[in-house]
Amino acid sequence: MRRHLYLSALLVLAGCASNPFSKQAVPPGASSTSSLPSLGELFSSGPKLVGSRWVWVETKTPSAKLAAPSTGMYLLDFGTEGFIRLTVDCNRGSAKYTLDGKDFKAGQAALTRMNCAPGGLSSRFTADLGKAERAELSEGNLLLSLPANTGVMRFAPLKSSRYVCTNKLKFGLVNLPGSDVAIEFDGRFFRAAQVASGVGMTYEGEGVRFQKKGDEAMLDLGEQALRNCRLLAAKS
Repeated sequence: MRRHLYLSALLVLAGCASNPFSKQAVPPGASSTSSLPSLGELFSSGPKLVGSRWVWVETKTPSAKLAAPSTGMYLLDFGTEGFIRLTVDCNRGSAKYTLDGKDFKAGQAALTRMNCAPGGLSSRFTADLGKAERAELSEGNLLLSLPANTGVMRFAPLKSSRYVCTNKLKFGLVNLPGSDVAIEFDGRFFRAAQVASGVGMTYEGEGVRFQKKGDEAMLDLGEQALRNCRLLAAKS
């Protein structure tokens, strides 16, 4: 009887030693959950912005809503190494930025100094961008919050359809909020509004005229004429 009890005890001890769910010893000063993220870490991660492009839609303050102008372009293009490529009205440039979780900070923007059409909001846009202190994604939009709940800048994702023409030149067609579009060519954006047309769809702006029907298109950009252009694929 004693021999039987002794063997049973040995089997129980062996089973506990091999049980993968049994509690393991933790070295002094170490935590048994040190490899697991905390709830705070799980919910504090910020948006991944590198490689994304955004077009300014509006800035809301407690007392008003400021819509982006219907002329010019206001874009953020988040590149690598902590830089944003900027399009501000008719000017281009860049700014450094940091993103730690949702804590966002943009440095002073360095821009070209072209004279843009009246009605732009370059100064307001760059000032608010420099004040923004928090970045987050909401319903597909990028929100940049200003200090002390004084306002929120809202950006929509910029999506471009690519065309290639017989002379092998390529350009992009960007659908803007509302009915306007922008032609993306050689790193610049040219805004155009839809006009009445008997065939297909036609858009016109300062120095630009774009026509499309199905997957075929033609573009007049200044003195340059791009013909027999065909749609390639959507690019976000």
